[in-house]
Amino acid sequence: MQQNLTLHIHGMTCAGCEQTIRQGLEQLDGVEEVAVSVSTNDAQVAFDDSTTSLDTIARQIGRLGYRMVHAESFEGFDHTSAMTYVARLGGQAKSALTWLGARTIFCAALTLAMWLIPDRFGIDGLAICSTVVLIIGGGPMIMRAVKAFGLGSLTMDTLVSVGTLSAWGYSILAAYGRSTLGLDLARQADVFNTPYFVTVATLITIVLLGRLIEQWAQFSSQSAVRKLVGQPVAEATRIGPGGDEVVALDAVVVGDRLRVKSGQRVPLDGTVVAGSTEVDESLLTGESLPVPKTVDSRLIGGSINLAEPVEMVVTHLNHQGVLHQVVSLVLSAQRSKPPVQRLADEWSKRFVMGVFAVALLTFILWTLFAKPPQGVAAEVIALNRMVSVLMIACPCALGLATPVAVVMAISQVARQGILVKQAASLEQLVQIDTVVFDKTGTLTAGGGLDKYHIDFVMNPDLVGMTRQDALFYLGSLEQGSPHPFARLITRMAHNEANRGLVSPDEFRTVDREGIGGKVDGVNVWCGNQYLLDTVGVAIPDSLKPDGQRLSRMGRSLVYGVVDGQVVALVGIGTALRNEAADVIATLKSKGHHVVLLTGDMAEAGQAVADALGIAEVISNVAPDEKREVIKTLQDEGKRVMMLGDGLNDAVALAQADVGVAVDMTSDIAAMSSDVAFLTPKLSNVLALFTLAQRTRRVIRQNLMFAFAYNVVAIPVAAGVLVPVIGVSVNPMVAGLAMAASSIIVIFNSLKLRL
Repeated sequence: MQQNLTLHIHGMTCAGCEQTIRQGLEQLDGVEEVAVSVSTNDAQVAFDDSTTSLDTIARQIGRLGYRMVHAESFEGFDHTSAMTYVARLGGQAKSALTWLGARTIFCAALTLAMWLIPDRFGIDGLAICSTVVLIIGGGPMIMRAVKAFGLGSLTMDTLVSVGTLSAWGYSILAAYGRSTLGLDLARQADVFNTPYFVTVATLITIVLLGRLIEQWAQFSSQSAVRKLVGQPVAEATRIGPGGDEVVALDAVVVGDRLRVKSGQRVPLDGTVVAGSTEVDESLLTGESLPVPKTVDSRLIGGSINLAEPVEMVVTHLNHQGVLHQVVSLVLSAQRSKPPVQRLADEWSKRFVMGVFAVALLTFILWTLFAKPPQGVAAEVIALNRMVSVLMIACPCALGLATPVAVVMAISQVARQGILVKQAASLEQLVQIDTVVFDKTGTLTAGGGLDKYHIDFVMNPDLVGMTRQDALFYLGSLEQGSPHPFARLITRMAHNEANRGLVSPDEFRTVDREGIGGKVDGVNVWCGNQYLLDTVGVAIPDSLKPDGQRLSRMGRSLVYGVVDGQVVALVGIGTALRNEAADVIATLKSKGHHVVLLTGDMAEAGQAVADALGIAEVISNVAPDEKREVIKTLQDEGKRVMMLGDGLNDAVALAQADVGVAVDMTSDIAAMSSDVAFLTPKLSNVLALFTLAQRTRRVIRQNLMFAFAYNVVAIPVAAGVLVPVIGVSVNPMVAGLAMAASSIIVIFNSLKLRL
């Protein structure tokens, strides 16, 4: 049986670590797919548990020089375990930081003593202290480098290990093997300004300090996800035949009736069935103001009830809940890589090999052509230059240039209720030139039934059927449909029909057109104009003026047919969203071409377009034809963003370069999209474009700095400026520069939090 697990791994530092772990796990029989991310310190592994096991995978990770600290399957997460998982990751990251900090402090203290009082240590003491720092501070890096080399992989750890071991090994030979090399430690001091043992300890301490700051920054970048989930909810108050009872969340099932008191967190996703209140959804949706909730309102698990107690019915459990979807989507997006990062990773793989070639060439050239001071061997200067090259080179800056920026960007907008599913979408967003809006539920206000306007117009030519009769037939049929329009008609029928509604004898859905069936043995149809064409019923001339009038008001038209006659016209619509006009005006001012795409009649679409200042309207488009419209725009060379909210937009959302589901209440629409809004705020579109622009700018800055740093620093460390202006870089300065380069990249990415 195939298992899909997320493994949290300690010890990764760069893209080379990703490669080492991926190659090592792919060697195991039964491992089918491996995706490793240094930005989230985890790996997603798909394997056949009849061939290999989690223990085998954990041992392999250990053999590679890393440590698997936890494994979890997101597929089985419930509301509590999703939050527990993120909290656990935070705890593990804190533990790793604590251990790294302790090693750094120990090594720094010992190194400082070696600097301040070298005479008290003597050569033997300096050698011992240097070796202790090398083992405690550099041991894990050296082990990972050796194991990676065994797999044919070269990483940042390889560069640091070879550089420090070369310096340490030379110092040992120089101190205790003078007869072998003919060198004197005192003469080395003329070149290195301090005994080389101190240099080794200093290099290790600098690397540790750099790693500590990097890990702290990466831990900080994940804070948005930890804040997102808040505190776990372990219990719920279930309303049973015997009254209220407090039960464990695991004991709650779909359909249970729960009571949520003032100040409590909503335990699971559900619908309000009694009472009214206001809730705080800020952590999940970014909505800073309390959100009013009444009967039929949706409640999101993890939000906080701020006012009166309410009763709710549970609609989603386990991995179906909004909170789980948010956490899993955010973490998945953080693991993904945009195309530019894949190129950087490929370059960094070759980079380390290139650095070794440059370091070796540097040693050879300085050995052959150096003109050392009197009494100083050329090999000493050559080794100095070689170690400087190894220490100053930094593939980590290149490997971290994009991942940290992506983690920051995606986690920050998640707190605003914007879920970006793939990092590649951030790159595509900056290329968008055409924005296509669906009308109903996107530009017009969706939400609860109370937000809709409904006009019920009877056919004036009809004889023998009253309004109450028509509502009975149409309302009884619409009971079988979950569509909001169906619920509106059903509610009106419950209130106005002259008899109780009945279940339809037959019920069928006509794709993209409406529904049909039999009520009390009578054929009943309810749908749009396409449905009338399908069943061969014409629109009465007496209803056409009302249809035109309602269309000009922006209403969607639904026709009711009973026993072969159009009995009523229903106009349904909502007011335009308050921010719609401002959002569209802003998009146009930034050079985006805006298109309104709707399945409604031309008059309804044009009415909305005129109100919002949209020049291009494409009306009367069936759901499956929306995809063709998007494709036509793309064939014209346009990069298209599509915004929609419902099932009939799903195919078009998938076709668009960037598909945005403005409301995650439609699971299929959300699944088909690249971006999903937890709440349908159109202003999120502007925030999305701003995020994409800022993220691209930060990534470009990071990559340009990483490339420029290595292009300039490596030749300088190799000594190209020595013959010209006499400037050289000793290994300690090289180590500081290497650590600083990664830190600069990370802190530049952290400004995305602002």
